[in-house]
Amino acid sequence: MVGASPSSEPLTRADAERWLVALAREPYGWVIERDGHCVGEARLHHVDRAAGEGRLALGLFAPADRGRGLGTEAAGLVLAHAFGALGLARVRLRVLAFNARAVACYRRCGFREVGREPARLDDGGTAEDILMECEPPVSEPPGGRIP
Repeated sequence: MVGASPSSEPLTRADAERWLVALAREPYGWVIERDGHCVGEARLHHVDRAAGEGRLALGLFAPADRGRGLGTEAAGLVLAHAFGALGLARVRLRVLAFNARAVACYRRCGFREVGREPARLDDGGTAEDILMECEPPVSEPPGGRIP
């Protein structure tokens, strides 16, 4: 996953099947596909429709699939669903500060930094999380801006 400590071992078929079953249980979880292959996942979790909030989690598995706009496209699609069909007012996320590519992706999608917190990595190391949030784009009134 993006931001997670890299694993030296590929997933076994059983691991991949467990991952897919877990993703299928997510009410708002999607596979990111490229050329007919699963290359990542996108999830909207901790959705609280009464509060109008949810959290985005996004990951591309292989470094070769990064830098192609897949993350930006997936994040944009999830945000469109969150702000459109679900009517949320805010989507939040956490991203490791050293993951400059992901931070740039989220900024392109309209996220802004709202804080920072210490983070513990899968390998036991420490880093810093950037807390970000995004709100629906403001629509201009019919006829354009009012002067």
